[in-house]
Amino acid sequence: MTDRTLHLELENIGGIEREELSITAGPTFIQGPNAANKSSFLKGLLFALGSTTVPIRSGADEARAVLSSGEKRVERIARRTDAGIETAGEAWITDPDDVTLLERFAGLLETNSLRSAVARNEDVESLLKEPMDIEALEAERSTKWRESGS
Repeated sequence: MTDRTLHLELENIGGIEREELSITAGPTFIQGPNAANKSSFLKGLLFALGSTTVPIRSGADEARAVLSSGEKRVERIARRTDAGIETAGEAWITDPDDVTLLERFAGLLETNSLRSAVARNEDVESLLKEPMDIEALEAERSTKWRESGS
């Protein structure tokens, strides 16, 4: 049986100064009181996976997320500049359509378009009916696991 553990390192993301966490195969539950950095953890994971935004910790100029599994390792950095936030590094997920799906369905944060529409009692049908090729997504997920050596 192959090891399908993801290792995540976060620095200066949201309220997190520095944390490391390993996530094993199967469901993972995150719980804790308000202000325990649950959302910061999820935002850091989403950033490593491919999300285009990440909150940089107050007082820091740079945030970093590293995600690895087996032989595969990605590192993403967000830096404050005079022009705004710049990001560098390759994400785990590179296809823009897949990143949209990631942000819309995997990261149901307060800024998520689907969650916001539900909260405002707006029609969500158009968001839910956007084309999605489940077979292609499953094939890509399987390929990524094989490539990572897991």
